[in-house]
Amino acid sequence: MAEIEAEFRRALKATRKFQAFFTAERDHTRRAAEWIHRFGEWATESEPFAASYRRISSEFRDQLDRLHKLLLPIYREFEVRKED
Repeated sequence: MAEIEAEFRRALKATRKFQAFFTAERDHTRRAAEWIHRFGEWATESEPFAASYRRISSEFRDQLDRLHKLLLPIYREFEVRKED
């Protein structure tokens, strides 16, 4: 579970980084290459968490509640920081 915590944190950080770029860039068509690059970074950073979550949800369905309880405080921590 510690590994998926770290993967989740990296995925949240990547999401925040991409969202910051996306909201700062007003002319999305002008910088399409940059947008694609940033989206690729987000996808690459998020994939380990997505793979772990898929594996747990398919092989260890009985552990999903435990996993959600573990990840919820981390998600809330990131949401609070977003507002700062």
